[in-house]
Amino acid sequence: MTEQFRIHWPVDKHIVTQLFGENPSFYAPFGFPGHEGVDLYAPMNANVYAAADGDVYRVEHPPNHPYGLQVRIKHVVGGRVYKTIYAHLSKTFVSQGQRVKAGERIGLADNTGNSFGSHLHLTLKIEGAQTPGYPPGIVDPWPFFAALPSDEPEPESGLVVYPTDILSLRAQPTTDSARLAVLSEQEALMVLGDEQTARANIGQAGKWLHVRTESGPSGYVAAWFVHLTGQAPPASSLLVYPSDLLSVRARPNTDSNRLTIVSPDDALTVLGDADKARLKIGKSEQWLNVRAPSGHVGYVAAWFVRAQETPAPPDTFLTLTVYPTADLNLRAQPSANSPRVGGVHFNEPLTVIEDDLTQARNKVGRGGQWLYIETGQGERGWVAAWYLSLEER
Repeated sequence: MTEQFRIHWPVDKHIVTQLFGENPSFYAPFGFPGHEGVDLYAPMNANVYAAADGDVYRVEHPPNHPYGLQVRIKHVVGGRVYKTIYAHLSKTFVSQGQRVKAGERIGLADNTGNSFGSHLHLTLKIEGAQTPGYPPGIVDPWPFFAALPSDEPEPESGLVVYPTDILSLRAQPTTDSARLAVLSEQEALMVLGDEQTARANIGQAGKWLHVRTESGPSGYVAAWFVHLTGQAPPASSLLVYPSDLLSVRARPNTDSNRLTIVSPDDALTVLGDADKARLKIGKSEQWLNVRAPSGHVGYVAAWFVRAQETPAPPDTFLTLTVYPTADLNLRAQPSANSPRVGGVHFNEPLTVIEDDLTQARNKVGRGGQWLYIETGQGERGWVAAWYLSLEER
């Protein structure tokens, strides 16, 4: 039998925060149809380990590279060449050409590069492989964490259950086993195996269900924390839009699991009472229960959204046009280290598409400020406000 490549957990906490292919709108400016790897929970300076035996072929921190400080390891298994990339590190303990074993510490986690908080980003490449829309070699790493291809999966029972609260997806039917992911309320879980047995176990302490999540990974959940009727509150007619890139959370707090990321163009459907939701919009520490275009149901910070039907305040500008005082880069994020997604020319009229145009006007010409704009060709991105003028020159 041909030897199979297997990824050992490269961090201590077995929590996945973002899967392969998720959040296509966020990764479109980078030319990807979605996330090109998996993100694993790793606080700042958490240990990062080699996922398999191999040879370190690169340790580097290229200027403006989205991966920041990174380690790359080559593995040859069953005649195929696999490469793992460990991104956003703060420190490394290996050097180019060094032989490492699975589980050997290679660095510390951090937030270097294009990142929104300390974690480990893991990319897997297989020489000769091709995933549509991605650069050659990049594949989904998740199947290599899961059961080997020779393992027979259980059939779907046709039974769908929902968590009663935030719930861990475990590798085995025990609370001591590795946590594969954190599931939110209202997330539909397909039960695997025998329907009658599973139905009898629902709500029973000490019983477990083998399930498959909507995003693909399978594992075990505590049967006493699921139920059969997991419908979300009814959708209202109220739509809200993020004022910037915004996390949809499993619970109404910033410490809960991030389900997806939404952009200023994404319409979020408010669930439940629209009148109560309107009173929360723009208020600090208030949260809205929403459904994202991706289908994820969760919570967003009400102080970072605007309502579709909310009229503009009398002192707010209806439109705002700005002009570059030099040729500028158009960035994917409001940072000089963010990837370049285009360019704008001296005196080219740019339309500001931020929510608060009064506040945006005050940013023009100020150092360290950025504006989200649209060009005449329909391209969108961030430009340095200190190189903008309110008048054509």
